[in-house]
Amino acid sequence: MISFKANSPAPESKAVSERPLTAHHKLLITGVENSLANFLAHGLYELGKPVTVQAVNGESIVAAARNFPVIEYSLSDERFAEALARLEPDVIIHAPAEPSREPSAHWPMAAYNRIVEKTLMLCEAARRHSPRSRVVLLSSADVYGECHSPASEQTAPNPVSIQGRYMHMAEQVLKDYSEIHGLSATVLRLGPVYGPAVVNNPVHDMVFTLLGPQGTNSTVGVKPSATRDVIHAADLVQAVSLILGKTKEGTFNVGTGNSVPLLELYSQLCAILELKPGSLPASTIPEASRQQLDVSKLTALGFSPRVSLLEGMRGYAAWWSGSKAA
Repeated sequence: MISFKANSPAPESKAVSERPLTAHHKLLITGVENSLANFLAHGLYELGKPVTVQAVNGESIVAAARNFPVIEYSLSDERFAEALARLEPDVIIHAPAEPSREPSAHWPMAAYNRIVEKTLMLCEAARRHSPRSRVVLLSSADVYGECHSPASEQTAPNPVSIQGRYMHMAEQVLKDYSEIHGLSATVLRLGPVYGPAVVNNPVHDMVFTLLGPQGTNSTVGVKPSATRDVIHAADLVQAVSLILGKTKEGTFNVGTGNSVPLLELYSQLCAILELKPGSLPASTIPEASRQQLDVSKLTALGFSPRVSLLEGMRGYAAWWSGSKAA
């Protein structure tokens, strides 16, 4: 069933939905231990969407329960499947567990389990217990590999990183369940997403290096020569809301359409923080040097970034300083 075709292009989006997502449609967001999924859950909730979340970490469950109904079972637990059958969500947004860049690069099995295996478990549970749900996978622009020109959704994936390769496998799992079992499937290929409390992105990594734990040599390696299409988490919420409201399924690039050199981003952060630029710790992870996204399919839905990079970085730096002071 699982094909894992190395360079298969993304399928075209299907017909525009006749019944857009409304406040009456139920959403389930898996893995709110993932900081991005957590931000997305709160963002969609603030837009008036009925959101339920899934979590297994005790601290995450307690935090999420302040705002959402919580399914407290692993995706592999039959009790999760039973809860899914009772909820029957209109949309399931699946976020693979929070990546840890260095360990993922050196421990492929852990990366495979959190990305591919968990996606397979979710698809099987949805097939059996909530077959009418639309499954949305938060994938990554890393599936494209090196982008010497803007990559559209029809560009054949050619990932160079473990994260990208396994994300592409997860996409194939979802595609197989869509083709064989009729699951409604949507893939969002995200550029690096940053924002308050969102980790594992270039803005977080650079601020961590500049302002990280005092008295330690803790740093996160980056690739300063690389370019990335960096998008604010608030704009991701806007994009997801548009995609859910105006389409049935398909694959969508989610970014700003602008590729920024990380060295330029670092210089801007240093200026915001009033710090003298120093040398950045080099990343040892195999990853693409150039990442460019064609987001015309998303902009056709009415998407336009609302948070500029400068404004977003200022806000992130202010959040970091406030959270650490607290």
